[in-house]
Amino acid sequence: MEGKITCSLCSVYEHDMDVLLMQAVLSDAGFLALFLDKTDWRSMGLTAVHAELSNTETDLGETDITVILTDGEKKYALLIEDKIDAVAQPEQHQRYLKRGEKAVRDGAFSDYRVFIVCPQKYYDTDNEAVKYEHFVSYEDCAAYFQKGTDTMSPIRYQQVMQAIDKAKRPPQVTVKEEANRFFRKYREYQREHFPHLNMRTKETANGYWPDYQTCYPYEKVVLYHKMSDGVVDLTFTGGKDRLSALEAVCGWLNRNGMTDICAMVTGKSVALRINVPKISYHYGFGNIPADDLDKCFIAVSRMVELAKFLQDVQNFFTEENA
Repeated sequence: MEGKITCSLCSVYEHDMDVLLMQAVLSDAGFLALFLDKTDWRSMGLTAVHAELSNTETDLGETDITVILTDGEKKYALLIEDKIDAVAQPEQHQRYLKRGEKAVRDGAFSDYRVFIVCPQKYYDTDNEAVKYEHFVSYEDCAAYFQKGTDTMSPIRYQQVMQAIDKAKRPPQVTVKEEANRFFRKYREYQREHFPHLNMRTKETANGYWPDYQTCYPYEKVVLYHKMSDGVVDLTFTGGKDRLSALEAVCGWLNRNGMTDICAMVTGKSVALRINVPKISYHYGFGNIPADDLDKCFIAVSRMVELAKFLQDVQNFFTEENA
């Protein structure tokens, strides 16, 4: 098959793969079956009638590929996250679920299934990827196209294989111009109005979760401003099993006037959290009220002070028992 038609891309980007997957799902019932066979919809006789790239909800982010299916009466959707090697955004899977639920409430479709499509290596090594309910590997796609006898199958096969090869290289962080522009404005505001805060996140980053210096070593405690989630988290890494201890600390803080702080499990870690106004690059920095920004940075400042207080208490008891 490969000897008949050859296709070589200088580099394969995720958008290239988005287009390939969208076209294949719409035009090839056998390829669509790769997805449906992973779900409880396999026997419903669904057909693909529409697909869309980069469907974006202002507060909830972006769906790479939305595929609308029908059984002749109702509409259903596949919501697909496509990855080659880009680092996953925090809580990306959870936002897919939220977008799906919102679309159901709005009547866009009756039900949905969420997928991630990526190289097997990516799936095996990324903590966010394994959260998705359904998974189709690039290797699955390549095996399907390799068997195809139509004109497009060998072209698609070679493109997928080039994407798999790209995934074997060190991962690259994809910086979005719009997100970075917003983050740089955010960083300028912080430096002008809250210069005492020491932001760790580089100016060249997307800046979805800016992190700030505390008195603790970075590998133990990280202070995140999760902008689009509307929270500031003082995160104790790898501390999931110590939630009860953190809840006791939180209870003391609540009883002593800090009633807006709660204790949370975040992945494999635990955090003390303050809710703040949600901000996102989708809004545009100029449209964010200064009062909302100030509330966010004040919360970060409070968490820096709280980290210092907790370390002082810890040091007191450590020295006393020495």
